[in-house]
Amino acid sequence: MTQTKPNLSYAIVGGAIFSIFDAGLVISQNGLSTSILEQLVLLGIVLMFGVLASVISIVLFPVHKWPKPQQRITAFFVPIFAFAVLSLSEKLIRDPPPFVQSAFPSVIGIPILLISSGIVFTVVTRWPDRPKQKSAVVLLMVFVMAGIMTSQRPPKVKKGDSVDNAPNVVLISLDTTRFDHFGSNGKSDILTPHFDALAQTGVRFEKAYAPIAVTGPSHYSLLSGQGPWSHGLLLNGRPLPDGAQMAAERFSELGYRTGAFVSAPVLDGGLGFNRGFDVYDDHFDWIVGFSETFWGRIWAGLQRRQDPHHVLERRAQRTMDKALDWLQSARETQSPFFIWVHLFDPHGPYQPPPPWDTQYYDGGDPYDPTQVSMQQVDGVAAYLEDELEGITDVRWPLSQYAGEISYTDTQIGRLTLWLETNGHHNNTLVVVTGDHGESLGEDNVWFNHGGRLNDAELHVPLVMNWPSILPEGQTVTDFVEISDILPTIFEAIAQKASKGSEGLSMMNAIYTNQHRGYARGICYDREANLAQRQIDPTFKPTYRMSALQTNNGTWTYKEQSKLLSGPDNKNLSLKLEQVLHQTMAMDTVTLQGINPEVDSHTRQQLEALGYVE
Repeated sequence: MTQTKPNLSYAIVGGAIFSIFDAGLVISQNGLSTSILEQLVLLGIVLMFGVLASVISIVLFPVHKWPKPQQRITAFFVPIFAFAVLSLSEKLIRDPPPFVQSAFPSVIGIPILLISSGIVFTVVTRWPDRPKQKSAVVLLMVFVMAGIMTSQRPPKVKKGDSVDNAPNVVLISLDTTRFDHFGSNGKSDILTPHFDALAQTGVRFEKAYAPIAVTGPSHYSLLSGQGPWSHGLLLNGRPLPDGAQMAAERFSELGYRTGAFVSAPVLDGGLGFNRGFDVYDDHFDWIVGFSETFWGRIWAGLQRRQDPHHVLERRAQRTMDKALDWLQSARETQSPFFIWVHLFDPHGPYQPPPPWDTQYYDGGDPYDPTQVSMQQVDGVAAYLEDELEGITDVRWPLSQYAGEISYTDTQIGRLTLWLETNGHHNNTLVVVTGDHGESLGEDNVWFNHGGRLNDAELHVPLVMNWPSILPEGQTVTDFVEISDILPTIFEAIAQKASKGSEGLSMMNAIYTNQHRGYARGICYDREANLAQRQIDPTFKPTYRMSALQTNNGTWTYKEQSKLLSGPDNKNLSLKLEQVLHQTMAMDTVTLQGINPEVDSHTRQQLEALGYVE
């Protein structure tokens, strides 16, 4: 150690430069909605890891055996090259995306990377002891780092001139949230006072349906006004198609300030959900941005190995804290705002905080061996297995799901209270909806979603509230789709809808109670996919189902068998049958779900959420 001691300071400087570059790249690339203090904390944590690893690298690497003139520059470059090689190696050794072959096998890539890095390292460190040349190398590195950091900044949002007295718009999406778990929707034993208050003083939609019970595709429909049968996205973790203008892009054209605050990685901004937003907060770690740094990826990899089914999410309270901070920081500005807040808590595992964890359970001990109701539960998602291990009473997880709904409702109340307190109540259109539901025993499916087209998974809550503009206490009983929400918002604020939007505005339905008369749904039959992949691992998910909800019942079209099932086919008009079949008329070659480009990190997150089999 004494021999390496004189070189430690150089190694630490080298490791610090790599760490500063790493943290700076994360901050500049992702446009973190963080304060200077939070950015300094991120930098400090990354530097701590970098310094510690630099000390280890210089102890392990025999720098003292090099010729004297090269020792210090070698000590400086050792951690930089070591960390760079490890960072690139970590990307190369990831599993290939699901359903596709790896284009660059790691068994070849890693040796090539090591050999090429070794050559570059040897050339630099064995350079004669010439101060000018060494200084030039350091300056060149600094310029290259600065160039990369500035060139990879997010594209600047195009802003138009704001409209005078334009209203604010608040959109809250509740993940995995059933229609029938709200007081105003008939579930009087579940406490949802804030949602119910919006319904009582606004417009409640009795038959609002999601087009698909998968978070990413459903949110893309919500934010673009296109159904999956048009945009082609049926699976999570895939980049969004370019065919439609996103809500925030349209609001930016109108001069709005735009902010989004999401609670789960399936809505990662890098997939395209961040298009048009001034701020897109999709960071779920306590040290914001750490998970995207080199050290954070290593740490996350170790965590995933220890707990492969861990579901990464941000509690509704933390997400709402960020949203309210953003609103508060710009409360004096004159521009109207559009804010989207996504709350993930009703998604499993169901772990509501006190007092909601015990609010709806009166069965005593959920592990009581005399209870047998959990014996009917089979095939739950992997992320629920640990939580449900040993539970004997099915009322326990049902009560926890209900608790998550009530807890999430309290966070809706925090935002509506902020609007009232800050004088925005009367000039803000508030929309609250679900992205899809959850099966709680229907069709013998427990605590899961994504593979059914029934009410449990597609029927969602929807309320719109704008005092003095929208009627108070109105209920729309005709069928609507959540892709109708965006065009409704723009008609309500007297603006043209976003480009590519195909949904139908519900403004007329609010007053006449007449809309489209049906709601469409589509999904992959994931059970069929799973069975087929057990036979053939290369099988691609091309088996789809579509459904049509009407007052006469639900009809289902199965692509594989070409079956059309329903309560009575005679009641299905030719027009509706054509609508149902049109939901399947997508090009299966270019369909977004067929060739998913997903890295191993994303794949593990999707597996933990039950979206990849």
